[in-house]
Amino acid sequence: MENTESRAMSDKYLTNSFADDGLIELTDDFVLPEHLDDAKKIIRCEGTLRPGGRYISGQEVEYEGEMVYSVLYITDSNSLKNVVYKTKYAKKFSVPNLSENSEMNVFPAVDSVECKLVNPRKMNVRCHVFLHYQVVSEESCSPTFIGDTPEEDMASCETQKNEAYFMRTVTAEKRENRVSRDFEMESSAKPIKEIISCSLQMQSAGCSVRTGGLSVRMKAVFDCVYLVKNDDDLEYACATKTFDLENDMNAPELSEDFEGRVCFFVQELSVSLSKDSSGENRVIEIDFTYDILARLYANELCFPVSDIYSCDFECAAESGVLGTEKYDGCTEGSADFSETVDAPHVVEIMAPRAELRLHGVRFDATEQRMYADADVLATAVTKGDDGRIAAFERNIPVRIKFRDGYDHSERSSIQAELPSFEIKLQGDSIQLTGEVEAKIFNFENENKQIVRTVHVMHDKPRDDTNKLPITFYYPDDGEQLWNIAKKYGTTEEIIRSANDITDDNSIGKKVLLIPAKRRKPLFSKVISK
Repeated sequence: MENTESRAMSDKYLTNSFADDGLIELTDDFVLPEHLDDAKKIIRCEGTLRPGGRYISGQEVEYEGEMVYSVLYITDSNSLKNVVYKTKYAKKFSVPNLSENSEMNVFPAVDSVECKLVNPRKMNVRCHVFLHYQVVSEESCSPTFIGDTPEEDMASCETQKNEAYFMRTVTAEKRENRVSRDFEMESSAKPIKEIISCSLQMQSAGCSVRTGGLSVRMKAVFDCVYLVKNDDDLEYACATKTFDLENDMNAPELSEDFEGRVCFFVQELSVSLSKDSSGENRVIEIDFTYDILARLYANELCFPVSDIYSCDFECAAESGVLGTEKYDGCTEGSADFSETVDAPHVVEIMAPRAELRLHGVRFDATEQRMYADADVLATAVTKGDDGRIAAFERNIPVRIKFRDGYDHSERSSIQAELPSFEIKLQGDSIQLTGEVEAKIFNFENENKQIVRTVHVMHDKPRDDTNKLPITFYYPDDGEQLWNIAKKYGTTEEIIRSANDITDDNSIGKKVLLIPAKRRKPLFSKVISK
């Protein structure tokens, strides 16, 4: 009888071959255009990322994008002005094991935007751009083996499988989603003379995964400071509008088992004024585009180790190591904050804004709990009882407590946001309240011994004539249990049970008892059929 190579039910999967974080430190000086007044005080500076492209050459990757700064400031004549400044950013980095079968994802995020006045006409802007880049490669696993033998031979082979999980990653994106909205002021409000400053923030409101795609829910917050018509004096007003958006995205590889994170990037924002039914400028029209980038994870089961060599014939097998990354679920946490600041002469608050700055995740061994430290930087424009405007700024430290008590700080990534925030006047004080929500995405690395190929040699039956009921065996350093089982025609489970072994790494140099594997009589196969 000829040697027969077993057939394998192979599976393709993506394994995380490389992941790292890069930091780009940006610093720029820019001079105010001639048509803008001198700056006396900076109220706030915001930085918006416009993701760009990635260029791959061998194992070198260059990623570039655009940063848009929006600076709101008080002029020397006690008025508000806004200036927008654009700059490019780029970073080169090396990625080992990058090949044609690799898929690369880059997730940029901006943090620590600061703006300082060098002189009344010149500003210096600094910020950090964080790049999390991940490379996943397609590999194959041969999880189960089916011998190409007569039915009786297959029935005599007892197959045992060890389970190994691997993380499957799916990236879904939808670019240039366009939205238009009109916001009409109350009829009793004064007509709008000029728009001073506006900004748009997008937050995640949930993600529903289905087979073949996902539905993403978003909350958009539009904030606008404008000047109203008043013959006697300058008068500023502020409008904040919130609206919900929903987007369906197709991804054929997705199923209901996936979960993960969604990021939004506002690309273009244009604002204009239009007239209402009375012919006055009381309508603010906005038009913007945004991109959605979702990265989702799920675990799939692989059966990498097959004891087909425990059948009645000799066999030869090639082994290998399957390195996988397992998604260990998502841990949620939250924190409420509230603070009161004395402000006896403030009569109005305009352009309230809050920025969340996350400082990382840590594990408190005393309380056996995961925590994340963060700061909420609150800014606003205040109007005093004397009519003058001023900048308000307050930094509130926040400690986020997570529900899961396990230490995931070494293999995790975190996402945090401000779902609610409010600045309001309460008597002679300013009250700040809000909520921070965060998620930790946990991962585990696993290495499993697998059988790549198996050859069943039907012309070489196992010789059990002189086999003892129990054999004493001295394993070599680093010898795997599946090798020993193959040598004696038994299974790993039988050796583990006879020697109280729970882990391959605990074999050591102790003497192993190898019981002989009992054969089933031929009539038992017939009965089982």
